Amino acid sequence: MGMSDYISCDSPLPDGLDGRQYEFQTFDLESQNYNYLISKDGDLFLILDSNKGLKKYGEIIHDGERLLQKTNFTGAIEFGDEDKNKKWHEYKAEFNDGKLKNIKKNTPYWEKGED
Repeated sequence: MGMSDYISCDSPLPDGLDGRQYEFQTFDLESQNYNYLISKDGDLFLILDSNKGLKKYGEIIHDGERLLQKTNFTGAIEFGDEDKNKKWHEYKAEFNDGKLKNIKKNTPYWEKGED
């Protein structure tokens, strides 16, 4: 498996898990070990640090604790993580131009019988 990216989620998750407490892993974005945020308003941001920033994305804002760059991502992102009891939580979020359209609980590939 290659590198992945990580997502924090301030937007409500369908099973009630507090997504602010997790760094969900995804292979559906840049796969460069970047950190992303789904804001409570449903915007997808790249969390910037001194070494990472993608010029193809748009507006940069400061939310009081970090620099965020709004993305224009369109498509689906599957992401997941284990909770403190080692239970896996996985979700599929759909975006249009960087704005969350839908987020639902997803079945992991190993439960679907896929390789």
